[in-house]
Amino acid sequence: MPVTTYATVAMFFQWGLPQTALGSKTVADVQSALDAASSDMDDYFRGVYPLPFASVGLSVSRRCVAIARNIFMGGRGFSPVTGADEDLIRQLKDAEDWCDKVQRKVKFPDVVIDPTAQILQVPTFDTYAQPLAVSSSVVNSDGCRAPTRGW
Repeated sequence: MPVTTYATVAMFFQWGLPQTALGSKTVADVQSALDAASSDMDDYFRGVYPLPFASVGLSVSRRCVAIARNIFMGGRGFSPVTGADEDLIRQLKDAEDWCDKVQRKVKFPDVVIDPTAQILQVPTFDTYAQPLAVSSSVVNSDGCRAPTRGW
């Protein structure tokens, strides 16, 4: 389950697909896709912001809908005849690139942190004990170490 769901079913039908495109799927399937997309976005936000968010801006919701639409349509496919496939795939790639930029602190989305949220402490390399490796690259003819050649 996602920590925060970033878009509503109404937003999905406004920006993602028209409700007539559901076919045999239900509104519960749309909600499931939104939850899965939100969970994917949590993976990007988790190391940058404390979760959950009290609220998010429209830019976050739009990216969530783009990812959810791809998840929702995954079992049925798109319509290659109309040429819309390239646009939908481009929007998915744009959403994933945007999430990557947020994680790298290049983009700063409009999010309001829940006051009870706590930031996840992401371990860095200096928190782990690193092994000390000592080596000598040169051994002379009698098996003793010789000075390193400097490569």
